[in-house]
Amino acid sequence: MNTSYKGRVIGFILGFIFANFFGAILFMILGYLFFDRPANLINQQNEEAVRAFTSNANYNESLVKVTFALMGYVARGAGRVNESHIEKSSQIMNVMGLNSQMRKTAIDAFNSGKSEDFNLNDTISEIKSLIGNNFSFVNFILEIQVQLALSDGVLEDEEYRRLMDIAVKLGASGDSMEQYI
Repeated sequence: MNTSYKGRVIGFILGFIFANFFGAILFMILGYLFFDRPANLINQQNEEAVRAFTSNANYNESLVKVTFALMGYVARGAGRVNESHIEKSSQIMNVMGLNSQMRKTAIDAFNSGKSEDFNLNDTISEIKSLIGNNFSFVNFILEIQVQLALSDGVLEDEEYRRLMDIAVKLGASGDSMEQYI
């Protein structure tokens, strides 16, 4: 797990500079409470979401399918799928540690998502049946979609609309999606 120590280190240094040793200890504790602890919780949730991809092969395949289908849907919102979208998709496959069979599954799902007859509501229903109310996983999926949409450095209006639509249908607020973007 990536553990954050920045808050404690910076707090200790600032406390030592502006106060004394006891002030440094107090600032270090405040740095932990207000910076490191929340950052570590987020890191832990993200790692749990990633582990879900490797814990059960059938679950894994279904999650890969829906995640990459949404990626194709978002990429098509740019007007056309470009090289940046494909490159980002490949990077995400690498991060997920997909083997050659699962990469093919992901590519097929991506192509399905970018097709004209893609049904977003069916895909959202499938995601909800797989993950239930696991908001850390919803956040993980949304983060991937935003990374893909921004991979070419331009967020088209239709990409933005699709991202917001996905977020709302998955139960996230528009404000939280704005923060991801």
